Amino acid sequence: MHPTAPTPTTPTPGAAPRGRKADTQARILDAAIALFGARGYGATSIAAIAERAGVSRAAIFWHFTDKGTLFEEAFRAMLVPFVDELKRTIENAAPRERIFELFDVYEDFVSTHRAKIESIVRWVFESGELRARLERPLLVLVDRFVRDLHGSLADVCDADEDASALAAALASALHGNLVLSLLDPSAERRAQRAAGLAAADGAHARQAGARMSEAAAAAVLAKSHAENFPVALRLLPRAQRGDLLAIYGFARLADDLGDEAPGDRLAALDALEAELERAFRGSATHPLLRRLAPVLRARALPRQPFLDLIEANRRDQRVQRYESFDALLGYCALSANPVGRLVLHVFGAESPARAALSDAICSALQVVEHCQDVAEDAARGRVYLPADDLARCGCGEAELVKAPASDALRAVVALQVERARALLARGEPLLAELRGSARLAVAGF
Repeated sequence: MHPTAPTPTTPTPGAAPRGRKADTQARILDAAIALFGARGYGATSIAAIAERAGVSRAAIFWHFTDKGTLFEEAFRAMLVPFVDELKRTIENAAPRERIFELFDVYEDFVSTHRAKIESIVRWVFESGELRARLERPLLVLVDRFVRDLHGSLADVCDADEDASALAAALASALHGNLVLSLLDPSAERRAQRAAGLAAADGAHARQAGARMSEAAAAAVLAKSHAENFPVALRLLPRAQRGDLLAIYGFARLADDLGDEAPGDRLAALDALEAELERAFRGSATHPLLRRLAPVLRARALPRQPFLDLIEANRRDQRVQRYESFDALLGYCALSANPVGRLVLHVFGAESPARAALSDAICSALQVVEHCQDVAEDAARGRVYLPADDLARCGCGEAELVKAPASDALRAVVALQVERARALLARGEPLLAELRGSARLAVAGF
């Protein structure tokens, strides 16, 4: 995988001529970006960069001290086009158009600079040292982007809404959950997921999860706010926002029963299905299902996506391994795709063609989540990485919980990432078909 040629850093016509020092630095950076991207950090020598830039090795060390510093400065140079485009967008767009303009800028940037972004992901896998060097300039960009978003949101948010928190959440969505989690490979995400927001206390779960306190229901909804899908909800009209939160609350509840409930989890999931049927009849007793019931009626939501979410968690109790990627996609059809289809229903945008595009996006995101949670899932006795890929790459299951990750495991994960990227590309036309709030909700996936 080779990146596109770097953008020339020669001055534009009419610009003041650069000094000799700046010209030498620019040539070195151009050469470094190209070679680091094509070969990786470890396989790129200072001698090769010097030859490509037409300078001596001594000149590189004089300008950049060492190879690590050169790498970091080359990465900063790669971010310049994004920073400049963001600045132009913020300055020129009207307040209420600014958010959608920012989405467009991000999408265009990712499309134009896809090869460079792929290089960044490969560097992240290469070593912990590179992760640290990437993190510093990337966090500067994130901070800049969050400030720009905050300024835009402050102009359009209601008085009771926290523009700062919303800007941070939206920036996380736009920058990509995969790359950010790789840059910060700490246990923070796993700790959040296991932070004690169980679906019900032990007594309730042992009684098949049929009852839940209002406080526990609020905890489940709070947990749903931190997941991938709802990050853009606060930008949506209140009615749609509330309806989507009710759907996410149900999905979060089903996941918690399948992942964390003590006792007989299959019985708890059966009880949830019975309560879902009561919600469709308007007689639910569970706080989250009572909240969902009016949404089911107002949006004419179908039963099957909800049943599929429950079935995905039943499968988690019975199936711990997937032989192939096709088998894994069958699981994604139950665990992820239903949420995307329900979102389309809420916005009145559902059609067979759009559902297929949404399925591709949701399956891709589910595959990425499995890549993020390899060790956590393995600790639960579940392996979502396809067995045939593990065998082909020579990766044993014992390697799934070891740190740092082995070369064999990295190869398996890289294969899944490539497949997820292909699925995202397949689903990308969905954004072009949607407008306004519907597009924002799907982009917030």
